[in-house]
Order: sequence, then C-alpha cells, then structure tokens
Amino acid sequence: MSARGPWGAYGVMLAVLVLAGGLLGASRAEAGMMSSCDEPVVFPEAALNVVVLPYKADRAVGRPLGGPARVLGLLLQLNSLLTLGRYGSLGTVYLHSPREDGGDCSEELVEDQLLNKKPGAGAVVQPGKALILLWGRIYQEGPDIYLQSYLRFLQRGRVDGAEHLLPRLRPSDGGAFRARTPMQQVAFPPRRLSEKDLLQILAEFKKASKIYDSPDVQSPSKPLPVESNSPVAFVVDRVQGGWLQVSGEGIGHGKWLKARIDPRDWPLQRRMPELDFLDAAAGYLQYRVAAAGPGRPAEAIPRWVEESLDRYGKAGPASPVPEALGKVLLGNLRMLTGHPETAEPLYHQAAGLLPYSADARNLELVARAARSQGDIPEKLLEDAWLGALALEPANLDVLDNLKALYGFQLLGQFQRLPVEIRDKLKAVERVRAGILEKRPPEFGMPPAPP
Repeated sequence: MSARGPWGAYGVMLAVLVLAGGLLGASRAEAGMMSSCDEPVVFPEAALNVVVLPYKADRAVGRPLGGPARVLGLLLQLNSLLTLGRYGSLGTVYLHSPREDGGDCSEELVEDQLLNKKPGAGAVVQPGKALILLWGRIYQEGPDIYLQSYLRFLQRGRVDGAEHLLPRLRPSDGGAFRARTPMQQVAFPPRRLSEKDLLQILAEFKKASKIYDSPDVQSPSKPLPVESNSPVAFVVDRVQGGWLQVSGEGIGHGKWLKARIDPRDWPLQRRMPELDFLDAAAGYLQYRVAAAGPGRPAEAIPRWVEESLDRYGKAGPASPVPEALGKVLLGNLRMLTGHPETAEPLYHQAAGLLPYSADARNLELVARAARSQGDIPEKLLEDAWLGALALEPANLDVLDNLKALYGFQLLGQFQRLPVEIRDKLKAVERVRAGILEKRPPEFGMPPAPP
C-alpha cells in the first residue's frame, strides 16, 4: 500500500472500517466514498460495492470532452446510492483521477488491487462479497459525440453460474452438473450526446459536488472535497426525493447531497439505459451473496431484477451480448429459487443470441437436467453436451458434466453395456487431464488464498 496523502494507507483503512461498521449498524445500509485511483478502496463489510472509475475522454475537434468525462463518475456514484439501496448492504466508491482525460485509471489494475491480487488498495473486497466496476469513455466520431459504458461484475472467490446436484452420486464421483455465466463483462452500445448534454453534465456536477444544509439548491452549501488526496467517506441517513442525507467526517452530520440529475433537463436514467442494467446486476449479486450466507434474500429481488432488465430492453436497439447476459442472470435467479423449468427457456434464448458459446449452451442443459427431477434424459444430454464440446473442446465444465453423466449412468439401470460407458468415461478423463496440465480447474476447488 502506498502512503499518499495526509491519511496514508493506515488512515484509509481506518476510515473504511469505521464507515463500514456504521453502515451495518445504521438504519439504512448504504455508504459512499470518494477516493483517488492511486489508492482505490471499498467498504469491506458491504455485501456489494459499486466502484465508478473516471470516464476517459478522447481528443475531440473543437470540443472540450475532458470536463464532462471527468465529473460523470460522481453523478453515477450518487445515482447508484439513490437507486440501488433497496437491495441491501451497499457501498459505492467514486474514483477520481489527477489527469484531465482519466487515462491513468486502469480498470484492470483497480480490479486486481480490490481483489487483493496486487498491492495498492486501501481496503479490499472480502471473500464471498460482490463487486461491480463501471467505467467508460466520451469520444467524437465525425461531428457526433458518443458516450460508451462498460460494466464488470463478480463475487469474490465464487464462480458465477448455476448447478444441479445429483443426489445419487457422491461428491467424489462428480455429483453435480455445473455451468458458468458465459461472460461477466459487458460493453454497452454507444449513446449519442448533444452539446446540451455535455453542458448539463457539468451543470449537474456543480450541484452534486456541494454539501447542502437542506435538500434545496438555494440553501447554504460548501464544496465537497472530491479531488482531495484524502478519501471522503459518508453514510446515507435517509433519502428524500432526489436527495441523500449523509453524515461523515469532513462532511458533517445531517448534510445533503443532490443525487439525481434534473429530469427536466438531462434525465440520466433515460440517456444512459445501461443504468437499468447496472440496477439488475446489483440486485442479482445481492441475492447471490445473501443466498450463500446465513440470511435470507429479499423475495422481491428477482422481480426487481426482471423489471430493470425489461426497462433496459425497451430503451433502445438491443445488443446481443447484454441482452443474452440479462437472460442468463434471470435464469440463474430462477435456478437459485428452485425453478429450473422457467430457467431453461431463458438459457435457450441466451444460447440463441450467443451461438458460439459453449457456456450458454451448458447452462440450458443443466437446467434441463434439473427440471427432469431425477428422470434425466441421458442420451439427449450426452448428445447435446458433445455438441457443446464441439464449440469449445477445452471447456472443463462441459467435460465435467459428461463425466458426471457417465458416472450417473454407471450407478443406474440401463440397457447399454457398462463397458461402453466406462470407455467413454475414460476418454473424457484423458481429455480433461490433458487440459488440466495447461490450466488449473475452477469448479470443485477451494477459493485461491487471498
């Protein structure tokens, strides 16, 4: 860790731990942080952290794009606090960059630091907790200006996907069919911006970067130290309209932040429909984290996720990857809630949008096995998994599922000769062993040490 700024690494960690404790004990469960890309931080105890990186600005002819790109991150962070708090324990972080174009803030490096793969973070995501990274760029193409966003999501130490347990098999026999989410990063279609939009981003930043005494832009205010080397952390006391009442060291108690862009001028949610996708991904991750812990996920989350994805789908021309990923997330939720019969058609639609993806096809087959309730269509699954293997011969998950299927057949009653199944099982194991010599497995293995 570095020792930049008056707090240094120890001060950053102390602030985050104090605020995280307040987050868990407060009446609401949201907290925010503004920090530098040089030393990214999260709230370690939050179930989900949303980290917004600076949007990068390409050089433009006759238009200063660096300003809007530089300040958009704070608006997105505050919007996330305003809209995602319904899902549960949430921390949001706005990372600022000392460079005007945001070019020194790498999403790959920030992710590695926050997952404790590389040094430099003030606080890291804890095992089992979830992380969303949001970043993007503003660029010019001909006379037009565009905004493009990217999103990556994960749950530390867990492979995202779905599984179906086979009670007749012991764990040592490969007692589950497993499949993973085909991708956990998505590039959204570029959105065209007008000159008015650029000006509105800057105008709204001027309002959002102030601390008000009351939820009124005419009330007394002071600048929010968003560019300080020292992290600025706060907890959300309550939400009123488009305002957040916050408390924190360096901010004060019961102060107000303007979190929503004025819908009469530049409605952020309408011009950036990917925020609905962000909402869905946040709900999905919150549900997975809660389902893996001692608590119980909110029953309304799957419905909220579906509503958010529906809004995203209606906002503009569909792009195959985010559309497919949305169907996979819904399918995963259906599997988690014990409804594989409704997950299978969602996975089937996703596989149609991603015809090259063995992972998407594998999800559909796992759901098909799960909905069969013990009467597994063995020959149908075998042929389908062999077809998926043709798409990606080194897919370990498909190989493991074939291995589990043959093991299931060896323990059951069947007309085919056991020697035929054993030969197929040995063939799968040979291929699998050859792949493992080149790369380690992820399923069936304990999480890598932090």
